[in-house]
Amino acid sequence: MQPPSWLEAWQADQTPPAAVDEIAADIARLEAALVPANSEALLVLADRTLALFPIPDNWEDQAQAWYAAISDIPEDLIRLAFERVARNCRFWPRPAEVREQVASELFERRLSVRRLKAAAATLKRDAEAEERNQRRRAAMKAAPVPYDPTFTPSAIKRLQDLEPTADEIIVSPEDAAARVAEWEAALTGRRTA
Repeated sequence: MQPPSWLEAWQADQTPPAAVDEIAADIARLEAALVPANSEALLVLADRTLALFPIPDNWEDQAQAWYAAISDIPEDLIRLAFERVARNCRFWPRPAEVREQVASELFERRLSVRRLKAAAATLKRDAEAEERNQRRRAAMKAAPVPYDPTFTPSAIKRLQDLEPTADEIIVSPEDAAARVAEWEAALTGRRTA
């Protein structure tokens, strides 16, 4: 299972070059490729490969723990691991040796899912920020800005120098009108109630 081609070059501070639906489909596809092999398939694949090696004397005591140690690996990777075990191992493999055969592939799949989830979160965050900005722009357009002869170039410069704080986010026309009144008061030196 290959991740989307753009994922390798994508950085978390960039906007992903895919739509949310595409990313969700890729996440679902890769998560499905991480589903562990069912126990029946695991036993069949293991028995075929392990028949190539002499069975250890205490196999009955070890078998359950041996299978449990590799039971989280997806079926296609288990198949690949046992193919590699048959080619590369000279003795009865330990579970760690079976896992080593596909460790990089398993790691890459898990990493791809995490990166895709980060990409989806980035798109969600960007969409929420754009929605907040649109609401703020709409509120500012809806707020009446009366003509005031005291808005001289120097007064406008002082107004531009005012730094907004987190509690000054405008979300409605009423908030915008209240902010205009505060700014006017700041420019003329008056206080508002």
